[in-house]
Amino acid sequence: MSDSTVYVWQTQPQCGTCEPEAISDASFHLLTALDLPIPQERVLIKPNVTIATPRESGIDTDCAHVEGIVRWLLSTGRSRHSVAIGEGGGTWMPEGFCVAGFADLACAYGVELVSFNDRRLRYVERDSDFIADRIRVTGRRQRLAARAVDGDTFLINAPKLKTHNAMAISICLKNLMGTQHRDDRSLCSISRQYADATGMDYERRFAHEMCNLYASVKPDFHVVDGAIARMGSGFQDGQNYPLGLTVAGADGFAVDFACAYFMGFNPQHLLLFQVAAEKGLAPAHIDDLDIRRVTGDGVCPLSTKAVDQLSSPGGFWVKYHREGGGNGKPQRLEEFCPSAYRLPVMDRRAAPPATSW
Repeated sequence: MSDSTVYVWQTQPQCGTCEPEAISDASFHLLTALDLPIPQERVLIKPNVTIATPRESGIDTDCAHVEGIVRWLLSTGRSRHSVAIGEGGGTWMPEGFCVAGFADLACAYGVELVSFNDRRLRYVERDSDFIADRIRVTGRRQRLAARAVDGDTFLINAPKLKTHNAMAISICLKNLMGTQHRDDRSLCSISRQYADATGMDYERRFAHEMCNLYASVKPDFHVVDGAIARMGSGFQDGQNYPLGLTVAGADGFAVDFACAYFMGFNPQHLLLFQVAAEKGLAPAHIDDLDIRRVTGDGVCPLSTKAVDQLSSPGGFWVKYHREGGGNGKPQRLEEFCPSAYRLPVMDRRAAPPATSW
C-alpha cells in the first residue's frame, strides 16, 4: 500500500447520529475489503480515551469502532489471546475503560486491556530533538510504553476525529501521546498564557513534538473513527458533528491531512502540516493524496469533485481555555484563530498566508 493512499468508508448518519452497529460495521467492512496483511503474531489497538465519558459523548473513540477492528482480526483466524487494546489517557484508566465501554468490549471478546499509565509497565527511552530542556531538567529522553513500540507487535492506531484546543486537530498523530509516560506529556499542561509569557512558540513546538513522537512510535496502520466527529476543544466543550466517515491508511500524516480536509479546513493553513512539510513528512496539497472510497463492492479511486463532496461545508472550529483573572474567576472558552480555521470552503485550495497564527 502506498503511503499516500487514504481509504474512506462512508456511513449515512440517521437523525444526526450513528447506531453502534453501523459504526462497528464500518471499520469491520473497511478492513475486510482492504485485506490488510499482518505479519506479526500480536496486534495492539490504540484508541483515544481522553477522559471517562460514555461512547455517546463523541469525545473518546467509540468502542463500537474498536469492536469492528477486533471482529475483523478474529474473523481472519487470529487468536483472541494475540489481540490487545491499550491506552494511556488523561484519566484513571480503569474508570475510563469502564465508562467508555472498552472493559465490556474486552470481556465480551476475551482480549487483553492494557493501561499505559500503569507505572509497573516497562517503558523504553527514545531519542528526540524537540525538547532539549526536558533532558536538562529530568535527565531523560522520551519514554514510551514498550508494548506500543514492540517490533513484534502490529500497532493499529484507532483515534477519534476531532478538533483540539492545543493542536487544532486531534487525530492520528495527537493520539500517540497516550503511548508516552504520563510525566513526559509536558506540553498538554502548558497554557497559552504561560507560553506567551515565556516567549514560547507554543504551536510550532507542539507540532515539532508530534512529528518526533510519530517517528518514535510509527504505527503500522490507522483506522479513524469519524462517523460522529467532535467540534470544539476536544473535551467537554463542543458538540458532535455527523461526518459519517471512517478513514484509514498506512501513513498518519496523509490520513490526518485528509481528515482535516474532510472537516472543512485548509490543511495547508494548519501549523502541524507546515512543520511536517518542512521535515518532508506531510503532503503539500490534498491532490498529493490518492483517496479511495471503500464499499461492499470493493475499492475505487475518488475524483477531486467526489473528495470535495465528502468534506464538511460548514467547517469545524477549535476552542480553548483561557485562565481567569484570578480571585476564583472561572475559565472562559474562546474561539482560537478564526481567520485560520473558519475559512470559506472555496478558499481551501488557496496558498497559506505568509504569516500563520
